Amino acid sequence: MLAQSDSDYRAWMKSNAANMGSLNKNIAAKENMAAAEDAKKLEDTFKQVEDSWEKRHVADAVNFAKRAQSAAASAAKSATAGDMEQASADAKTLAMACAACHMAHREKPMPDSR
Repeated sequence: MLAQSDSDYRAWMKSNAANMGSLNKNIAAKENMAAAEDAKKLEDTFKQVEDSWEKRHVADAVNFAKRAQSAAASAAKSATAGDMEQASADAKTLAMACAACHMAHREKPMPDSR
C-alpha cells in the first residue's frame, strides 16, 4: 500500500514511534515474543515507507527505509531466539536509520522572519 496522502505517511511515522517505544520496553523487560511482534510491525510499516519514498523517487530515503526494515527483521529474529542483547543492538541500528532519515527529510519549521 502506498501513502495516499501526507496523513497516511504521518500515521505510519506515529505508529513507528509507538512501536519503537514498545520494542525498547519489551527488550528491556526481556519479553521476547512481544518484542518480536513489535519488530515485525516496524518491518511491515517500513516496507510501506520504502514504497512511498520509491514512488517519489527519493533514493536516499528508500535506502534509509530498507535499512530500517532490515534492522527490524533482525530484531524480530533475535527476539524470537531469545537473544535480547542482539535484539537491543538491532533496535539501536533501527533507531539510527530513523534518525538519519529524519535529519535528511523531516520537515523543519521555517525560521522566524521578524
